[in-house]
Amino acid sequence: MTATFTHGDPAFVTIGDLDEVLPGTARAVVVGNNAVAIFRVGGGFLALDDGCLHCGTSLASGWLCSGHVICPQCHWRYELTSGRVEGVPGLHADAFEVRVAGSVVELCTVPKPFPQNAR
Repeated sequence: MTATFTHGDPAFVTIGDLDEVLPGTARAVVVGNNAVAIFRVGGGFLALDDGCLHCGTSLASGWLCSGHVICPQCHWRYELTSGRVEGVPGLHADAFEVRVAGSVVELCTVPKPFPQNAR
């Protein structure tokens, strides 16, 4: 998938068509110089920085399990909604807002703020 800037909101880029990411799967996209993993779960989309913070492996190639993605190499677990790394307090991958406009999927290029109460 490739990203193109949208005309409406400069913070969002078009990353592809809705049918390019099937339910229960993930895809990596490159936005500028950043790789982002897009996950289609629970009827919606979630996005995290694609590289595992521990080993650098693509999280888009990881396993989806109960609201988390598990790195296929080192098995670190990332919460999909916040990017929080389970078992490593204060460490998180950047998470991004994803929206659907008609049949097009758009990604916000600005990371979500990390929740201060996340552990």
